[in-house]
Amino acid sequence: MAMFSYSDHPLNRSFGLPFGYDRTLDILIAPGQRGILIFWSEKNLLVSRNSGQLVESVRVREGQRILYNSIVKANITIHSVAANENELAVLTRENNLYYGSLGIQSSSLIKVAFDFQKCLLNIQALLVDPQLQAGICKVIVSNPHSLGLQAVIYEDGYTYNSNTKHRLNISLKQQHHWGRANPNFTSSIKRPTISTITLDIANKEISCVDLKPLTALISVGCDLEKKIVIQNELSACYQGVLDPVALQDNYSYVIERGAYDPNFQGQQAKEDLKVYYPYEKLGCPLLAYYDIPWKPVVELWREGKFQEVVEAEYVLLEVNGLFTYTYSLTAGMAGCSAQPQNWTTITEMAGDTASFSWDRENYVSCHDPDYHEPLRWPDVPYQILGGPTENKIVFDQRNGIYIFFISIVDPSYSYCHLETTFSVYVYGAFPLSIFPPEVTIFLLTVATLLFVWLAYMVPQLLHNEQGLEVNGFWVRLYQRCRKSCAHLWGRG
Repeated sequence: MAMFSYSDHPLNRSFGLPFGYDRTLDILIAPGQRGILIFWSEKNLLVSRNSGQLVESVRVREGQRILYNSIVKANITIHSVAANENELAVLTRENNLYYGSLGIQSSSLIKVAFDFQKCLLNIQALLVDPQLQAGICKVIVSNPHSLGLQAVIYEDGYTYNSNTKHRLNISLKQQHHWGRANPNFTSSIKRPTISTITLDIANKEISCVDLKPLTALISVGCDLEKKIVIQNELSACYQGVLDPVALQDNYSYVIERGAYDPNFQGQQAKEDLKVYYPYEKLGCPLLAYYDIPWKPVVELWREGKFQEVVEAEYVLLEVNGLFTYTYSLTAGMAGCSAQPQNWTTITEMAGDTASFSWDRENYVSCHDPDYHEPLRWPDVPYQILGGPTENKIVFDQRNGIYIFFISIVDPSYSYCHLETTFSVYVYGAFPLSIFPPEVTIFLLTVATLLFVWLAYMVPQLLHNEQGLEVNGFWVRLYQRCRKSCAHLWGRG
């Protein structure tokens, strides 16, 4: 016995139903179909229409009568198997041809007795033989896990031969959003899926094999024409803070070693970092004042046209490791019911695969009721922007260029990995004081008090005997200097 196991939700919750086999099976994937698998060996032929969840034997028929429920019982030896979207052909080592259909409900074969060495065979002419008794064709629709389906069929007039015409309206919606299926049944919203919707005839006789099923490939995934753009209406070049000519001329700047960490852990580096600004990629930086909380305006574009301002959740990371910024909200202020993710936990989870690996597939919202990570540290910075909070970036007292990587992490917004890189120039910060603020305030206070004391005491001293002697000393010194300077000017 054998059964299939799966790695993706929802099929990873259980195995496929077991099926019997006695030797190694070859697998044939029907072209143009999704999930239809054909398994065969010399003595067996099996079909699955749902990626191995259910595997059943192909029957051998003669007209309406079933001769054998499986190839094993037919006592034939298979030489080769061929299939297309709806037809199946088997050539045996006994020089016999079996021909049939891959129906939605069941698959069957009929034996075609013919000598291939004498003349060609017209399969269609053989199949429409009246003895096969083709019945009235009915309509049935199938759909896989990721899509919800609603179908309505109604009469829509008559043909010239007075036969009733029917119209079938099919509505498709992602199961996750429809709300009709159990979450354990639906595909994960974080993973794109591909499905085939097939319109065929239920219990279709082989005589209807020339009526091919209508199929459509439905991709629930990323629209590759989408991208995000950071709004840059008032750039540093537009305001005259930076010179675009200088930025294009191999412009570079230095990040001091105490302001960045090449390992993105918030630890000071051992040496300064020289960065060459990639103007061709980033253009002129945005402009942000250091003392005002800030966040970028993210726009969604498709096929070169603006679509909307993105309100979904996203994250930022400075690509050179600058850590001279924080966030305006903490986990507690953001209303988190669980401990939120951050760049440190994501990097540890990703290992050495990538530093910028926070995306829609591994993001879990701290507001998700199904996320049960306890909120142990409510005072840590909340590193997610957008979404239901008003979180913003708060820069330290430092002027300079920041190059940010941005990633949309909200899994409900798009199946695309919407990411980009942009730059910001932060201005308005005065140089940091050499002395601590407490020392500076103390010295200013002492100097002020000393000035007030001197302003009071100097006039008092000038009216007593000692004050008159001091005053006379300065008058005599002034007169001597005046005579010396006059003598020097006369010689000149």
